[in-house]
Amino acid sequence: MPQWRLTLMIVVPVVGTAVGAVVGASVGIFPSGVTDSIWQNGIGEVGGAIEDGADAVGDTAGAIGGAGEHAWNAVF
Repeated sequence: MPQWRLTLMIVVPVVGTAVGAVVGASVGIFPSGVTDSIWQNGIGEVGGAIEDGADAVGDTAGAIGGAGEHAWNAVF
């Protein structure tokens, strides 16, 4: 089997796993933020709840990015 085929078979599952992790986390974090917002502010704030859900996804991404940066700096 040619080397490029072996390389392609190795890379695609890694990319698929990474994309699945990001999408799966977003699907879980967004509704959690929406639910928290509705619980705290009531059902009448649906627009605000959606914004809070998006903010929760952004906050989580920032926290993960910050942790990765700190880990990189600790190693190197």
